[in-house]
Amino acid sequence: ADIYYLHSYEYFFAVKKKIKKNRAKLVYDAHDFYTKINPDKPFLGSNLIKDFQKKIEKSLIRTADLMFTVSEGLKKLYMDEYNTSSIVIRNAHSSDIDLPSKTTIKAYFGLKQSDIITVIIGNQKEGQALNQIIKAFLGCASKNNYLVFIGGGYHTLKESLPLKNQERILFLSRLQPTDIVSIASEANFAILPYFALTNNYRYALPNGFFQMTAAQLPILFSKDLEEINALNKIEHFGLATNFNDPNQLKKDLNNLLENFSKKDALSAKQNLTWENEEIILRKEIQKLTECK
Repeated sequence: ADIYYLHSYEYFFAVKKKIKKNRAKLVYDAHDFYTKINPDKPFLGSNLIKDFQKKIEKSLIRTADLMFTVSEGLKKLYMDEYNTSSIVIRNAHSSDIDLPSKTTIKAYFGLKQSDIITVIIGNQKEGQALNQIIKAFLGCASKNNYLVFIGGGYHTLKESLPLKNQERILFLSRLQPTDIVSIASEANFAILPYFALTNNYRYALPNGFFQMTAAQLPILFSKDLEEINALNKIEHFGLATNFNDPNQLKKDLNNLLENFSKKDALSAKQNLTWENEEIILRKEIQKLTECK
């Protein structure tokens, strides 16, 4: 190959010799601050593993001809940790992959056309305020409002729900990436469930967020997610809240449901796209090929 494009540092040693042999260019595209994604959980040998991971990533960054990352916050984290500069390319959704949906949320669950749907998109992970969101939703949303989880890993939530609430909290299993936006577009609102568990979360721009904006959904999100907050100040697609304050969460959720509509998310849908981001990527890759 002329260019090796790595999304994770683990692959570096697998291609290092080939890069040297082929006199190829190396691009590192870091979608997370990988060595500190989640909080430290010390165990026997954990420091050795972490040091080994950092050694690999440091070697990769030192060798790379070009580095991308997905947000300004992550760019700063990499600068502070490795003294390296990177170019921000947001991992926005590409409408090119979307296929017409074969079903709808309302048809799948037997809901009425007048029912209101709020979605959470993405698989269950650490750093999500799921119980707080469900409690607030059941406490303030009217009976024709439904909260739908799109993604995997939420079965434990379903099992813990009282029977009387199971009809309003609904679960779709994992969908193909080509189906997520087309199915979610039927919804009225979205909730991004993450909070700043670590600085990686604080500065993240998750795939689920861009799928929400592509589906033109007003979004409720945690106020400690700095990159989401920064974009919201420009695009005005939703509301910031405090997931750890039940009263504030209910107030902000009510505000979203009563005062926002899909027209508020139109600017984000138009501007936060992969079609815009790939212009930057193409330009930088072309520079590499010209230098070869």
